[in-house]
Amino acid sequence: MYDRAVKMPPELVKELTKHSSLAMQAWQKARKANRYKDFEPFLQHMIDLKCQQANAIGYEDVPYDALLDEYEARRAQP
Repeated sequence: MYDRAVKMPPELVKELTKHSSLAMQAWQKARKANRYKDFEPFLQHMIDLKCQQANAIGYEDVPYDALLDEYEARRAQP
């Protein structure tokens, strides 16, 4: 976990945190109105940020593994 943390640029961490909150709010509003198009730009930006995160961590063969490792580590915590 330490290695992953030091590989992440602080600005990327800040943007991921901020955008996660904004995207959740947009998703709730779009879902209630049944308007996916309102949420689509938030989703695309989150995908872009997650790609940057995977690249920062350094899984070049299969970048998805970087994100999967994070998910599995969080599930393993009590």
